[in-house]
Amino acid sequence: MQIAVTTFGGDGGKSGISRYIIQLLREFGRAGVDNIYDIFLYGKERDIFLGDTGDAGRLSRLRGREFSDSMANPVRNIFWHQVGLPGIMRRSR
Repeated sequence: MQIAVTTFGGDGGKSGISRYIIQLLREFGRAGVDNIYDIFLYGKERDIFLGDTGDAGRLSRLRGREFSDSMANPVRNIFWHQVGLPGIMRRSR
């Protein structure tokens, strides 16, 4: 199964939401199932959310999909989550 996770509400690792996402991704990486996880994140936050995911086999299941920091603009971010992300999901099934 292919699963998408967005970290855009994560506040760069500073908030409780960030800590939850980091732990969730760590456990996804450890899971013994064959799921593939597409992680949508800002490029500057890659190490925060994917930096400690375990060995190469685990990391291969967590694929970072990086976006420009310009997406941090609230209007762009909301638009992207309401229009852009659903379009990506439809195309990738």
